[in-house]
Amino acid sequence: MTESQSKSCVKCGKPVIVTENGYVHDGGGMYEQVCRNCGWSGGQVGSYQRCPRCGDQTNLIDNHVAS
Repeated sequence: MTESQSKSCVKCGKPVIVTENGYVHDGGGMYEQVCRNCGWSGGQVGSYQRCPRCGDQTNLIDNHVAS
């Protein structure tokens, strides 16, 4: 498979991209993070240390790995 081929994550249904290193969410990150304070969710390369929506540092968790 090439990097341009895309599928849906079996955990969240959001787009994932198949790369040489496995599946990544469409933001480039393996992990989908969720803020338990405001409900924001997303995945990027690297992990946020605080929620990009509300700024909370204590309620941002890794929800699942792209699969």
